[in-house]
Amino acid sequence: MCSSICAPFYHNQRLSSAAIGDTSLSPDSMLLFVRREMRDITQEKWMLVEYDDGRGGLVPVLPGTMATLRLTAGQVWGSTGANRYAGPCAISESEISVGPLLHTRLTCSDSVMEQEAHFLALLEFVDSFVVCADRLDLRWDNRSGLVFTPMSDRHGLPNLVESSRFDGGNPEEAVPATR
Repeated sequence: MCSSICAPFYHNQRLSSAAIGDTSLSPDSMLLFVRREMRDITQEKWMLVEYDDGRGGLVPVLPGTMATLRLTAGQVWGSTGANRYAGPCAISESEISVGPLLHTRLTCSDSVMEQEAHFLALLEFVDSFVVCADRLDLRWDNRSGLVFTPMSDRHGLPNLVESSRFDGGNPEEAVPATR
């Protein structure tokens, strides 16, 4: 979860020392925060690290599974760890909407299928996002739902998201994701 230090600040927003509870500064002291440029989430390939399992908090993904996310103008796609998915999306400022999603129907263990069900349902339910350091937090109702980290060489992983793009394929293999 991102700390409050990653909360967005408006350009040249000034806070008094009293407003932040710092008694070591004089009452006339001011702190200046400059807003960093927003990371373009469409320029990254994302890997799920935590998700809301519906039991009151974020849990790590199951060992040995890799759920991925790729966003471009108007499209989302990736892997659930068991199947591939794709669908429309809209991104503006810090808002996002996804779906309806299509996905393939391969089966895995019950725990992997349960994780997939949560992932697909949450992905269609998110309404906003926050980028904090190397984390993408897809949220709904200002609550964390899906937390991703960028896929990169530091994970020792190949570019798996590109190969998992669902391009239509056999319509018999695709079914609408359900909420």
